[in-house]
Amino acid sequence: PICSVNILSGGSDSQDGGAVVVDAGAGTTGGAVVVTSGSGRQASGRVRISSADVVSDATTGATVIASGSSVEGSTGNVDIISGSGAKTGSIRMLAGVSSSSNGGSLVLSAGAAVSEAGAVIVTTGASEKDASGELILGTATGSDSESGNVLLQSGSGTNAATGSVTVRSGNSAASSGAVVVSSGDSRSAGGV
Repeated sequence: PICSVNILSGGSDSQDGGAVVVDAGAGTTGGAVVVTSGSGRQASGRVRISSADVVSDATTGATVIASGSSVEGSTGNVDIISGSGAKTGSIRMLAGVSSSSNGGSLVLSAGAAVSEAGAVIVTTGASEKDASGELILGTATGSDSESGNVLLQSGSGTNAATGSVTVRSGNSAASSGAVVVSSGDSRSAGGV
């Protein structure tokens, strides 16, 4: 059998456990830290980065993936990309499920700035032969309780005008799509 390589720091019953620190060398361009799973004939191995589970009422540690800070220059990007292939994999971002309290939130925020702040852009994939992908914004289905609301709004402005909210179909030399706003069917009263 092929042996595994384990890197473990010391544990403690009364104090903080030891850390595992992996640092690349400094230089004109700093060295890279590359973590790659092994290749295989059927599938390559997984790469999992996670904090440890806890069995009591303690809180698990956070997992942070971030580029470094810069005083006067630009910071690096954080790219999460599935590989290319005949059939590409999906990118799933899931908040935690709770058995007794509120579920975790999924927050997408662009960076703040002194001048123009960053944008949040959600775009579906293009296709050479068929239609582009769908963009679906919806709340989960509620069985014994109400489903959540969907709110589209611009931010508030204290001393300046707020931004507009525009819903429209795209331009086309053939036929542009319709904009349909409707409420769902109901056994009781409903409305737009």
